Amino acid sequence: MKHFTFFLTISILFFLFLNNCCGETEFRKAGTFDIRLYGGTSSGSSYFDLNEKQMIKMSEKIENETPTKDYTVEFSELYFGIRAEYSVTDNFTVFGEIPLNSYNLLEKYLADSLGYRSTRGDFSLLQTDYFAIGGRYLLYQKRTAFMAFYLEGRMPHRFYNGIQTDPDYQFLSDGAFELITGAMFGLKLEKMNFESSIFYNIRGEDLVDQYIIHTKAGLSTVPGTELRLTIDFLQSTKSFKNAVPFDPRKTILQENNIKIGFGFNMMIDDAIYADFCYRITPIGKNSWSLGTFYLACGVIF
Repeated sequence: MKHFTFFLTISILFFLFLNNCCGETEFRKAGTFDIRLYGGTSSGSSYFDLNEKQMIKMSEKIENETPTKDYTVEFSELYFGIRAEYSVTDNFTVFGEIPLNSYNLLEKYLADSLGYRSTRGDFSLLQTDYFAIGGRYLLYQKRTAFMAFYLEGRMPHRFYNGIQTDPDYQFLSDGAFELITGAMFGLKLEKMNFESSIFYNIRGEDLVDQYIIHTKAGLSTVPGTELRLTIDFLQSTKSFKNAVPFDPRKTILQENNIKIGFGFNMMIDDAIYADFCYRITPIGKNSWSLGTFYLACGVIF
């Protein structure tokens, strides 16, 4: 917990120092469409336990066998999606998003004296995790600073009530309804910009609510391009005293983590843009330690 307290304090000080921070999407003129295709991958072979310790193996107690058997886990996700935005007015934008996710999990027992590793489990899942609709409204803009309100609803593709009790899922789950709301702030200078958002994620069924804090510092020395550094905080709203421990086969109900990333985006011309991002998870609690790659291409008309 001490790691989260430190980084959260730094983030809040950064936020107060700027006085404003904002989301990554600009407000465009009324009647503008922004269509974005994106894809990427996440992978990892370690996780953080309830004591915030990074683990590279798990243990299994097998009946009539002593001692326990150790095994490793390898998790990967490949995802694609489309996001569409429409500027109803200069200050109000609505959007919708549909992702398609492919998950894989491979569990292998550690090598015996001969170096052989046997498979404990091999799982895969292809599904649309959710359908999202939402909007953001520009509350304030003066000179280089601005503030906006954000609201997004995520609807699961099916409606079984229960995350870990769903008989149709040996691996992960169909998710649950989520409502993300909060404020976005920003400060744009001649060659630098600083943005951040503070959200509260209300999650249904067995999932525990979350605080989400995103901060970004961007540098633009060439018109139409930007290099950026990002820090993302995911903080559970409840104590972990009765938390369900990490299980690689199951959807995580409650977790904390910090993701650090870097990215680059550019306007290819006045209407087409590209965006690249890579993030790692150096700190967590009851959470995967993942590396994530993201690439998007969009058109504005």
